[in-house]
This record gives sequence, structure tokens and C-alpha cells, in this order.
Amino acid sequence: IGASAFEGCSALTSTKIDSSSKLTELGDKAFAGTAITSFTVPKTVTKIGNGAFEGCAKLLYIDMKGSAPTIGTGVLDNTTPLAAFHYLASDTTYTVEDGKWNGYPATTDKISDAFITFELKASDAEDAAVIATAKISYTGELNITASDKKAMLPDFASEDAMPWHEYKAYITAVTMS
Repeated sequence: IGASAFEGCSALTSTKIDSSSKLTELGDKAFAGTAITSFTVPKTVTKIGNGAFEGCAKLLYIDMKGSAPTIGTGVLDNTTPLAAFHYLASDTTYTVEDGKWNGYPATTDKISDAFITFELKASDAEDAAVIATAKISYTGELNITASDKKAMLPDFASEDAMPWHEYKAYITAVTMS
């Protein structure tokens, strides 16, 4: 896919690349400024260009299907705090240290696994009982599990008081149990 091929296509939310594709490169800024939420890099890709996903403000994850490609700079600049590269733990071509691959967030977690977990307490008191656990997955799903079937979400003084405030723009679904 050539440089800037879809740059600025602000309504572009998804892409599908056939598994039999011979695609080898994502050019510089190929998808920059689009509204895609995820992207699957086919196993045939050997290079991801500079800023390929720069400014994709809704990007949650990039699913890597093959060996580690050469990767440019600024690939995830100005994306969501959830954006990360997902790869198979069995693939030893990825050198990941402290959760980073070539300086980018990377994980072998399942995409549906929790990215971050919060505890909801009955009050602001330090020793208050935990009434629910909230987890946000890499897909943007907020899953709230009550510790007691009678428990309810507490009132929040403002939207800034929600434990998931920093991630609210990336929450795509809510499940409560």
C-alpha cells in the first residue's frame, strides 16, 4: 500500500485484506488520519512505513499475523492510549522489552483481555469495600463485575471522577454483571 494511500480518509473505519494477499509494505502515512479502530497486518508484510497509523485517533490495536517487520518512526503517534501491537507469544522474531517492541507498546495478551483494571469502592474512604471491578479490553469494551449482586455503580461527582475518565473516548461497549 503506497505512501499516503488513504491518508486523511476520515470516514474510513475498517479495512479487510484478504489472507491470500501478497501485500509486503504499508507505506509512509498509508492510513494516517483515518478513523480505523483496528488493523490486521498480513503475514506477508515486511515493512511498516513512518507514520503509517499516525493520527488514527480511534485506533485500539494492530494485530500482527506474521514475523516482525521493519517498522518506521511515528507509526502510533497521536493514537489512543490503548493502541498496541499484538503478536503471538510463540513468534520469537519480536524482541519485546518492558512491554515495548521497537519503542511501541506490544503485547501477547488476547485482544479481548483487559488493558487496564479499576476497583470501584463504596465510598472515597481508603478502607472502603470494593463493590465492583471494571476492566477495559484492547477492543474498548468496559466490563464491570459487581462483587455483590446488590451492588450498584456509585454516583460520580463529575465525569472526571470516573475511574475510566482517561479512556472514556475509546470505550466502545459496556457489559455489566
